[in-house]
Amino acid sequence: MGASWQNAPAYSQELRDLTYKFKSEAGCPVDIVSARTSLEIDPIGAPMACRIYVDYKNISNKSLAGVKFRIGYIDSEDKVRGTFHAADGQSLSPASVAKAKWRGDKVDPRTASVMIRVLVARFSDGSLWESEKMKELAPGTGGAGSSVTSASGDASASSASSSSSSMPAQGAASGNESPAAQASPGSAPAGSDKSSDGY
Repeated sequence: MGASWQNAPAYSQELRDLTYKFKSEAGCPVDIVSARTSLEIDPIGAPMACRIYVDYKNISNKSLAGVKFRIGYIDSEDKVRGTFHAADGQSLSPASVAKAKWRGDKVDPRTASVMIRVLVARFSDGSLWESEKMKELAPGTGGAGSSVTSASGDASASSASSSSSSMPAQGAASGNESPAAQASPGSAPAGSDKSSDGY
């Protein structure tokens, strides 16, 4: 009879840094101040999950109530190998900066970098700014589907084909831990996205 999972040996988790790109768009009320992305690697060298840490700034003249980002896994030939949506619900006055973090799993082994774009932003007065991508996916709604929760747990948003959940706040600080929360990004092959920009 096999050993129970309780007695299975633990292994050290390797982290591998990834480069990231920010896809800017005219009129977007949010700018990325800085970001860090890392792959969690299993003992045989395959990626298990991706950690994304973003500092973003409200560059509009109105207060923000929430922002939803689209995170893309990109291969060495700049092809999209999967995406997921991640939201942060912090209130953010003009010129203020917020920190957000997410953990996305189902990472394609060909992933070489991460693309980040602002999908939709909601202002405190209830109005929305939508990216061109959001207008393609679900115009005027901020998306529809399964829940996506920010690392702070303040708000939820959604994605038609995927979901994301937060990393524990303490776990994100050191970069050497194994967050229990899991995200479930889409695993569609490159070229399956029908958008005009492929992402």
